Parts: sequence; C-alpha cells; structure tokens
Amino acid sequence: QPHKTLRVEALQANYGDEVLQLLQPTLITTSADRIHIDNIDLAIADQGRLRGWFKQEPAAASMNFELANIPLHLLKVFAALPIAKGRLSGTVSGSTARAAPALDARLSVSELRMDNVPADTGALAAALTAAWDGHELSADLNISGPFEPAVTGRLRVPMTLAIAGPAPSKGKGEDKGNRSTSTSSLPVLNLDSPIDAQLDWRGQVEPVMALLPLPDHVLAGVATIALRVAGTLNAPLPSGELTLHNGRYENLLAGTIIHDLTLNSDFSDQQRVRFSLTGHDGEQGKLQVQGVILPGQPEQLLDITAQLKHILLVRVDAATILCSADLSIKSSAQALNVNGKVVIEQAEIRLLNPLPPSIVDLGEVHIAG
Repeated sequence: QPHKTLRVEALQANYGDEVLQLLQPTLITTSADRIHIDNIDLAIADQGRLRGWFKQEPAAASMNFELANIPLHLLKVFAALPIAKGRLSGTVSGSTARAAPALDARLSVSELRMDNVPADTGALAAALTAAWDGHELSADLNISGPFEPAVTGRLRVPMTLAIAGPAPSKGKGEDKGNRSTSTSSLPVLNLDSPIDAQLDWRGQVEPVMALLPLPDHVLAGVATIALRVAGTLNAPLPSGELTLHNGRYENLLAGTIIHDLTLNSDFSDQQRVRFSLTGHDGEQGKLQVQGVILPGQPEQLLDITAQLKHILLVRVDAATILCSADLSIKSSAQALNVNGKVVIEQAEIRLLNPLPPSIVDLGEVHIAG
C-alpha cells in the first residue's frame, strides 16, 4: 500500500524554564493501516532523555523505549502532584503480536522528594518490574527510604489479547486474493479470573510520615501492613493484617494530641473489612472509631461511626476547645455523607498580647479647664 513519510527535523517546547528538545530527526511513516515512528530522541529538561520507537501494524503494536533521568517534577504540568524532585529511568518494551505477545518494563525512581518536606529529611526510591506473557500481567514493587525495612508489593492479574475480526471488504469488485484478513489485538484485563496481590511493611511510622507533604501532622507508632487480595477484579477478596500500636498523633496547627492510638483490623469476613481506632487526649478525652470497608460494592464503600468524648480538640496559645461528637460517615463511589452531632462543651479564647498582671492606681485625677 502507498505510504507517506514525514521527517521531523526540529522540535522544541518550553514550559517556564524547562525545555523539551528533539536531538535528531524523527521519521513518521504512515499508510492506511499502519504507522511507524522511528528515531525518537528527546532531551527533557535538565539531563532527561527519552529514546525509542513505536510501530502500529494491522495485526499488532510494538514499542521499545529507554528513559534516563526524566525529572518527575514535570508531572505538575499535567496533574496536581506535590512532587518537588525526583528522576525516572528504565526501559519499556512490548508487542501485542498473537504469536509472541510480551511486555517487559524495568523502571526506577531516585531522589523522590515531596513539596513542603525539609531537604534534610531524606528521599524515597522505588523500583518496579513488570512482565506480560499474553496471559498474565505480573509486577513487583520495592519502595525504600530513610526507614527500615523497604515496602514491598506484588501483583498478578490475568490479561489476554482481545482479537478483532478481519478487516471488512471495501467493495464487491475487490479482488478476493488481495482482501485484507489482518486482525488487530489489544491487551485487556480479565475481570472474572483469579488475581493475586500483596503489600507488606512493618516498622516505625514517624520517618515515613516525615517524607509526606503533611507538615502540620505528626504520626508515630509501630505499623504492620500485611495485605493480600484474592478473588477477581470484579469481586476482590481482601485478607491480612493492618495495625498500629503505641501510636501518637499530633496536629501542629490545632494542637490536637491523641495518645495510645491503636488501629486494629479484622479480615475474617472476606466480603468486608472491619477496623477500629481508639485513643485518648492525655486527660479525660477519648476517641473511638468503628468502621467497615466494603470492597467491590461501589454503592457503599465505607461505613464509619466515630465517637469523641470530652476531647481537647484545640489547645493552642490563643484558645482551647473541649468537645464531644457522635458522627456517622458513609461513602459510595459518588458521594461522601457525614451526619451527627458535635457539642462544644467548653471553649476559652485568650488575648495573644495580655495586659500586665496589675493596673497602676493613679489616685485622684484633676482635669484642668
């Protein structure tokens, strides 16, 4: 079939001080049923590089890309992600050819830092490997940083090729010997086949929280994450353990402090996950939360009841507020509903610049005139 070739000699795009520039000519070849993009070689901002090629044939697509030091803070251009710094490197290659479908991805993130996090706190690093053989997509994740041990995850999901039918004939007079019988293939997830996923970590929460863009929140304690998901994508069945012990939460703006924060979870009923959260404010105040997570039920994903009894919710120089509350929180895939009653039992507002401890007695005052 006749084809057209476009040779892109130069390309440059600017976003603020960041520059994307084509380093060598890229060839784009197209015809009625295919497209080839060769010699992709882009410089991305400072030190970033993207090289590779892509081909869309009548029966399959294939690609091969190499990424080196792609600056992740550029993601802010497309989404409101609080990323201050980080680099992405790795390789991605694959094909949807029916004879040998495959995907191989090896990606790494280095020096990942979030906005509003002190520079001396440390940085995150991550490594992701993924492979697909035409039947199953598998992925392994490792996240490390100034904490021990690393967070590890694994995913196994059935994914097969969806084969479209032969391309339709263009007319009655077309030569049958030249009629196209090509088919296109796309990978699709099988929503009703077994899956296997897990996420594991156990350690001190405080160094992890310090890496997140939450400068006004402090959380400490020992957390255990040992989550498993079986079943299918349409009907996931979670199991495992999610706990926090010897916890302490502090809100630096409001002065809220919760001691002995304890989170427990119950996965015995695989259709729902029950959890409880308890703590106290160091005096008479108590916090008690009971909840149910209903995976795979978009009409009601979350059902929580929260009770606050005589909690010192605000304690700062300018004010203290003691309150109690009885709340019901329900969430679906479309909406979040919060109902209940909040009672302010005691509130005290203080002058930030108080008067001196005593007022001078001026005695008898005579006004002349």
